[in-house]
Amino acid sequence: SLFSATPSISGLSTVKAVGVTVETKKSDTGDANLQISILSGSTYQNSSNITLTATYTPGQAVFETDPNTSSSWTTNAANTVQFGVKRA
Repeated sequence: SLFSATPSISGLSTVKAVGVTVETKKSDTGDANLQISILSGSTYQNSSNITLTATYTPGQAVFETDPNTSSSWTTNAANTVQFGVKRA
């Protein structure tokens, strides 16, 4: 998994969810899937499998709760979450 930081958000009193969109393409033969991963605090959460195809295809995952607290997102947590992808 490769994790990167997010741009900072400000001016929000409520964060309903954190969404991640990726552009995917399979470059080898056979079936292939990936998962979008987030890291909040010390807790990872993976999306369901996204099937890869031979053409560029968008994939998306929406995380409605902070996996580090199992509660609603705070602005601070949303500002510090990190994203990545992993082959599933």
